Amino acid sequence: MIINIFVMNKIFEKFKIQIGLILSFVLIASSVILLYNQNQVQKINQQKNISAEVDLENLKKENEYLKNQLELIQNQNIESNSVVKTTSGVSVNPSTKVDSQVSKSTSSLININSASNARLDTLPGIGATKAQAVIDYRNSSGKFTKIDDIMKVSGIGQATFDKIKSLITVD
Repeated sequence: MIINIFVMNKIFEKFKIQIGLILSFVLIASSVILLYNQNQVQKINQQKNISAEVDLENLKKENEYLKNQLELIQNQNIESNSVVKTTSGVSVNPSTKVDSQVSKSTSSLININSASNARLDTLPGIGATKAQAVIDYRNSSGKFTKIDDIMKVSGIGQATFDKIKSLITVD
């Protein structure tokens, strides 16, 4: 063991300059690689920051657009809730309760035995599809004899009937 240390010491003395140069080269190469990697990481982070800033700007624009759309919808709802002109020409404020006797006047009632698809579509809870179902039922089964017969139409139940019963007639 002592001989090996002595031999190694002699080899080191003989090649110490070369070993020192190799170690210096390895140290410099490692530093260069480390600096290069740090530079690459900084570039990637800058690109991510730029991308995040662009995404943030796009989100701000989309948020502003959605706020404007919401404001428009709210304004339309306010306007539509103030006064509604019915198809018979009668102006009604939907937020105001109407006396049942007034609402049943025949001039504003929709006759479900003769109403068109468009006219039936104006009833709450009745869209174009249910309006057509009413007409199809009427054509296949004959005229309705009482207003609650409309519940025989597929898709029109008690809840829908409760919404429209003061607005329809079979006269």
